[in-house]
Amino acid sequence: MAAIIPHDAPLVSFGDIVRGNWPTEFRPQSSSIFSWVMNNYWGTNFAPQQGGEFSFHYTLVSGRALDSAELTRSGNEAMTPLEVDQVGAATTPGKLPNGAASLLEVDNASVAVATWKLAEDGQGSILRLQETAGKPQSVEIRSAYLKMDQVWRCSLLEDNLQELKVDRHAFQIEVKPFEIVTLRLRTTPDFPQGPSNSK
Repeated sequence: MAAIIPHDAPLVSFGDIVRGNWPTEFRPQSSSIFSWVMNNYWGTNFAPQQGGEFSFHYTLVSGRALDSAELTRSGNEAMTPLEVDQVGAATTPGKLPNGAASLLEVDNASVAVATWKLAEDGQGSILRLQETAGKPQSVEIRSAYLKMDQVWRCSLLEDNLQELKVDRHAFQIEVKPFEIVTLRLRTTPDFPQGPSNSK
């Protein structure tokens, strides 16, 4: 078995180039994969030709069997590499162990974090999860540095649907195969107390 991860040009066609036939059933004419490195098929909104030198990268993965959850993680790492953001000094006293820590932990490798952002209405943050293995999953979300005040399942439009039971630093949810789950988190900083320096 084999899989291809397109780092820079995710749009592809299978079996043939796009000829405008729009078949009702998927019956590829060959095993070829055609990568759309440039969208210049139409001249309406794009120039029909583009000059210059360009580099496009692909990763070929093969094996006796391929795990869909592992492929999802590999694809995410290749196409959206980790971004670094500088964070200023915190107003809440606390200390990270050994200078590093996980702000949010998801205990199931088959459930990927698709988004974690501020809510559109400013009420907490939005955490979006996606099940990638095609199986029902139970997953726990935990943070040693955030107190989970309230958590809701939400619609994609971030409307609260169901409030979830939370522990002080964690909560658990059930996820259906390939389901995308949107959650609203209301949290407050809650750094673990280190050893006291007082005598």
